[in-house]
Amino acid sequence: MMKRICISALCLGIALSAFGWDRVPGALYTEWAKNVTPENVHPEYPRPQMFRSSWKSLNGLWSYAVSDIEAQAMDQPEGEILVPFVIEAPLSGVGRELEPYESLWYRRKFSVPAEWKGKNVLLHFDAVDWDCTVWLNGTLIGNHKGGYTAFSFDVTPALKADGVQELTVKVIDQTENDFGMVGKQSMQAENMYHFGRCSGIWQSVWMEAVSSKAYIEDYEVSSDIDKKLLCVHPEVQGQASVKVELLKPAINYSTEKPGTKVIDTKVINAGETAEFTLKSPKLWSPDTPYLYGIRITALKDGEETDKVEAYTAMRKISVMTGEDGWKRFTLNNRPLFHLGVLDQGWWPDGLYTAPSEEALLFDVEVTKEYSFNVIRKHLKVEPARWYYHCDRLGIMVWQDIPNFARHNKVNKWPKKQVTYGEGTLYPASEAVKENFRRELTEIVAQLSKFQCIAVWVPFNEAMGQFDTGKVVEYVRSLDPTRLINGASGGNFVKGELGDILDVHHYPEGWQTFADRDLVNVIGEFGGKASPIKGHTWRNVGMDWNNPKPPEQVTNDYEYFVRNLRDEVKKGCAGAIYAQFSDINGELSGIVTYDRAVIKINQTRATAINLKTVELFAEYY
Repeated sequence: MMKRICISALCLGIALSAFGWDRVPGALYTEWAKNVTPENVHPEYPRPQMFRSSWKSLNGLWSYAVSDIEAQAMDQPEGEILVPFVIEAPLSGVGRELEPYESLWYRRKFSVPAEWKGKNVLLHFDAVDWDCTVWLNGTLIGNHKGGYTAFSFDVTPALKADGVQELTVKVIDQTENDFGMVGKQSMQAENMYHFGRCSGIWQSVWMEAVSSKAYIEDYEVSSDIDKKLLCVHPEVQGQASVKVELLKPAINYSTEKPGTKVIDTKVINAGETAEFTLKSPKLWSPDTPYLYGIRITALKDGEETDKVEAYTAMRKISVMTGEDGWKRFTLNNRPLFHLGVLDQGWWPDGLYTAPSEEALLFDVEVTKEYSFNVIRKHLKVEPARWYYHCDRLGIMVWQDIPNFARHNKVNKWPKKQVTYGEGTLYPASEAVKENFRRELTEIVAQLSKFQCIAVWVPFNEAMGQFDTGKVVEYVRSLDPTRLINGASGGNFVKGELGDILDVHHYPEGWQTFADRDLVNVIGEFGGKASPIKGHTWRNVGMDWNNPKPPEQVTNDYEYFVRNLRDEVKKGCAGAIYAQFSDINGELSGIVTYDRAVIKINQTRATAINLKTVELFAEYY
């Protein structure tokens, strides 16, 4: 475990006037914030599953202005904002909230590398919340709506032949209009359901050069461990044949430093699928997270026009019935108890955006060090590098789909679920349903190549829940290779939940009811508050959910997990502890909001986690 050092907000109130930017004073900062500058903000290659060497980051200082929502052009800049932090985040240097009747404008000047001459230039936005319109040199490039997925434009026609280019971006984010996905964003940062607003650019902005003749646009990948088959389907822009090379598998595989040993090669036409049969495949698991390198090359008349480094894994997520008649999870045809932690991915200084790559990695590493094998990514979609670290380190992911509404308009908060059929579904309009499906489709398409993802979770605790069975089947049509948890702790309708029945029960995590037709899990348990003075948001009080000192939190955790073994006898196949970090007024984290203090003893927690997962296999 890495050493934790507290860096106070006072220590980080260092003026960086030379850059025209300063951190917002008085906020709670993480230790990584002290190293964030406009020159080094998130410099990593943002898309580790599809690496090209010809790229350039546009993160850093941009001019910004806030205008009326109807404004058609950017006003005089009000100052500078540090991208990719949202305007509300202390690390943005602004720290003001965007109102529903306002628009946020960005402007950035940049140059195109001389060696890119004659190539096409792709401009990437990895996530902007929510309605984003882009101009380059005064030419309208395009628009994207949705706060959690990447989008890009071929901006070649709008580029000047030489000199400085000017990029302008307009963002509208109304947050609580109950239309677009928002997760736990809200107009006011308050309690466990209201974490505040995250408006504008919140993931990397970057560009890359590709061949004007033909290039690899994307690829799909699938595997069948029973048939020992791995399939790669490249998507090509332009007419070209494609060479697909499969590289020797390794743990900690990196596309930026790919392997050199090619174990098989296929040359196919555009639109075809390369199929590789493996004699003795190395399977991915939390204990042995083997990744196979994939090199995809576009060939035009025998000439190499493009090459990307990619990766995937051989693994199988499925369900089997034990000798006791209960359905349980399997990984690679072997039983595996899903013991995980709820991770909401918020930061006191960056809000939706981790202050640095080291910070992003820290959350995954600590989860792994505690011998959890699952992260439930709660009501948020993370940057691609987060999922890459889960792939690389061996952590399964239950991926929540962010909600568009936090409560039910008819039944404001769902009733505690003790049987089937309780609660009321959200009265969503057809326009809302259509937009939900659109954003959902983009999320599944963007994340489906990450082999760490084991379960899709369309709805949580009835927040915006509608047409449960239809949504489950829609997710199934998008990705039939993973399991679906249709309503985590939400409104349960028999026959409409997909593969999993997920009951939330605080604090103990008892399984209040079960169904032999489904995999039964406790999707959330725990919630014991343990505030640490000097490490809480806005000096929040200590009166939430019967707070206890840190040493008691470890005792409680051991008690909860030890008793999960009794729940396994009743058919429980997985459990998610809430949660990884404190957030605002939620003080139930394993670590504090600033990640400076770890509150549960690692040695004791790891021991009981490992023992619980081992005992699970006895029921087969």
